[in-house]
Amino acid sequence: MIIYTVITEENCPVPDQEVIDSRFKYICLHSVEVEKKYPWTYVKIKKENNELYTYAKYKILCPFEESFFVDAKLVFTNTFYQICENFYHYDIVVNKHPYRTSFLDEVVDWLILPVFRYEDAIEYIQDVKNMGYPFMSGNACLTNLMYRKNANDFNRVWWMNWLQFKKRNQLSFYLADFYTSKKVLYTAQDCVRVFKHQPPRWTNSEMREYNLKKLVCFQKDLQKMNIEYKFNYEALLTRGFNFVV
Repeated sequence: MIIYTVITEENCPVPDQEVIDSRFKYICLHSVEVEKKYPWTYVKIKKENNELYTYAKYKILCPFEESFFVDAKLVFTNTFYQICENFYHYDIVVNKHPYRTSFLDEVVDWLILPVFRYEDAIEYIQDVKNMGYPFMSGNACLTNLMYRKNANDFNRVWWMNWLQFKKRNQLSFYLADFYTSKKVLYTAQDCVRVFKHQPPRWTNSEMREYNLKKLVCFQKDLQKMNIEYKFNYEALLTRGFNFVV
């Protein structure tokens, strides 16, 4: 079984893996020079357009028929190796988000960071509603650890939806889950831990301030589309908010 990661930025923190399992082959795809660490086998890839595009391409489209993708800054726990074989009954397995529980929770998080502007988010939600997406599906994920098996059709749908914003990939993942008939597990198992985060990509303070002012209109704007939503205050607390919207 293959475990692979993708590194496209020189400042990506790469930890030493504390637990290694001989059942797996560890492959690191990289477009920049990286410090070589055991147990990874390093494969150089071509950088296309920018590091984010390259990273997303190799992560989302996935060059292997069956594999685990892992973010390079994660450390596998013993739990992962103990339970990983349970994942093989599914087509796709991702980490369930510990706080966010829906597509709209994810949209709110994107507005706070910010990933997109408020009006773009509302237009996007309307487009997705027209597609028939069930917004309160009860699933939200972290795509930092992911098992996939024969998921080329899922990957293509995920990729085509990612191309709309070319930034984070969770919203497009949910659409791929909706559009394809894959057996997907959102697991709450504590399989990995974060070694160290990179500096945040999304630092547009002007857009962030604008979005925060507009968030008070979010529920009313959704109601105009006949979409009911309640803010997830537990998720908001993780972004430093301790007030009721």
